[in-house]
Amino acid sequence: MKKHTRRDLLVGAGAGVATTLGLRPARAQTWPNRPVTIICPWAAGGGTDATARIVAAVLEKELKQPFNVINRTGGSGVVSHSAIATAAPDGYTLGIITVEISMMHCQGLTELKPNSCTPLALMNEDPPGVARPFLNFACASSTTSLADASPR
Repeated sequence: MKKHTRRDLLVGAGAGVATTLGLRPARAQTWPNRPVTIICPWAAGGGTDATARIVAAVLEKELKQPFNVINRTGGSGVVSHSAIATAAPDGYTLGIITVEISMMHCQGLTELKPNSCTPLALMNEDPPGVARPFLNFACASSTTSLADASPR
């Protein structure tokens, strides 16, 4: 049995996005009839950029139009998330929304919230974790107990 890689998962997710959106080649296909921009909120070479580029490659192959990934960094993600949220709703500007959109409002950086954008598909999910090798906790509850006892 083949062990699936992250790349396999992302390619499958890209195909799933195309299928979910009904993006199948057809004779009377009207979208896309020109290049599509995908805005990535983080720098080239990172995980979000890699995800965007894999999905763009799958969509480009499937739909026979260029899908260009544009990295718009700055403002802790505010610059790109704002560009995504205010883009014309014509299907020619897509964006990769990251978890930071749920925190920027609370930090007073922007009025953007997760519902400022229309989700199309979940393409990637990264589980968070805490690594403190020198504290040697047996379980998460002992970690939170220490944090509660000595907040900074």
